Amino acid sequence: MLKKHHRLMVCMFAVGDVLLSLAALGIAWYLRFADESLVRYLASSDLLARIVQFEVEVHPLNRYLNPLTIALLASAIVFIFRANHLYHPKRSENLGEELLTVFQSLLEVFLFCTFLVYFFTDKAWISRTVLLFWFCLNVVLVLGYRAILRLMLKAARRRGFNLRQIAIVGAGELGRTFLRKVRAHPSLGFQALGFLDDEHPLGEEVDGVPILGHCKDALAICQDHRIDQLFIALPLEQHKTMLSILQSLQGECVTVKVIPDLIQYFTLRGGVEEFDGLPIINMSQSPVSGIHGMLKRLMDLVFSSLVLLAAGPTLMLAIAILIKLDYRGPVFFRQQRMGLDGRPFEMIKYRTMVEDAERHTGPVFACENDSRTTRLGRILRRLSLDELPQLWNVLKGEMSLVGPRPERPSFVEEFRRKIPDYMIRHRVRSGMTGLAQIKGLRGNTSIEERIKYDIFYIENWSLARDCWILFMTLFTVHKNAY
Repeated sequence: MLKKHHRLMVCMFAVGDVLLSLAALGIAWYLRFADESLVRYLASSDLLARIVQFEVEVHPLNRYLNPLTIALLASAIVFIFRANHLYHPKRSENLGEELLTVFQSLLEVFLFCTFLVYFFTDKAWISRTVLLFWFCLNVVLVLGYRAILRLMLKAARRRGFNLRQIAIVGAGELGRTFLRKVRAHPSLGFQALGFLDDEHPLGEEVDGVPILGHCKDALAICQDHRIDQLFIALPLEQHKTMLSILQSLQGECVTVKVIPDLIQYFTLRGGVEEFDGLPIINMSQSPVSGIHGMLKRLMDLVFSSLVLLAAGPTLMLAIAILIKLDYRGPVFFRQQRMGLDGRPFEMIKYRTMVEDAERHTGPVFACENDSRTTRLGRILRRLSLDELPQLWNVLKGEMSLVGPRPERPSFVEEFRRKIPDYMIRHRVRSGMTGLAQIKGLRGNTSIEERIKYDIFYIENWSLARDCWILFMTLFTVHKNAY
């Protein structure tokens, strides 16, 4: 029954994703070629002249919606959404995180379709305006559909519909912690019937939930109480009991999930890997890896290249000349920082301080109204324009556009002794900006608070979150920038 319900939900989401994407494409065609008022505006707009220059004639609808394009688009959507785990059970996932993943998936579909259009068709064959309209409409329709469906499901579960009957093996601290989390999220639709435990007598209540029996009776209890999911939350020393339960439930319809008694040792989001058929628990798995790491690196390369080409001969050259006119000394300031996997690299910035600024102080953070800062340097720091040369570090792969800010090796050695999780931030490339920076945590601010945001960013990374941080940086560059 559970598998049947799951297949139905997957079908609802997949069919909805595909149909709404096709509908968005049809609406985009209508807006570009059939809505006369919009067509006249596009044709008369100087701003959009470059977009519509290849679109003199009206394109027929069947150029966009035909059996071939429908099959390609449907396949791309289902494949990419499935690769991003959007057709897996989502009872325990936050809605906001799911919508971020949906947005990232739609962006990947759009990039894939744009690639096909521009490498396998004539430029005049497909309207770029239609593609742009389609992406925007697709985001609105699919995100709206997913959000509404999830909210409807959660509302139904709060009212007692679509519930999953669960039992917890182990009434110790780990089991009780899991029970509290289940109760804190009624919209997940889990109904805890009781514990299985060898230390408590049958019928005794633990945190308001009865003891259903001993661990050895797991099969009979699951059958008698029609348990849908069994969560094993036993301490490490009871691994033999866990193996016995797993063996007894082999071939049964109940879903068995193990909550490892290793949570206190996890440094990042854990995951299960496979080595020649042998499952291995990764205690510090970074989400910025594999295909996601490739996409992040691709965004770094494209963005840094475009900005360097656009701003290099103008803004960046002008800043360099002003620095030379303002104060003697080199234009650029190079300093060793620690990046990915703790490897040192030379970070480049525009020089904003006098030469040998740390001759008398040693390595220290800059502070407000720092006497070492030059006149032009104060302006550059205030607008974060002194960071622009780091685009070269991004292009070389030493940094990323978004990530934890890199620190000097001397500070790293100091902080790693004081803060146990500090080195987690070196599991990803350092960034020109980051989540902590848009919160105003930069320079001589609380390192403990910065680490919290850095770890949250790494654990919850997505391409969409990177885009959001880049956008918010435009409005927060002045926070604690001195």
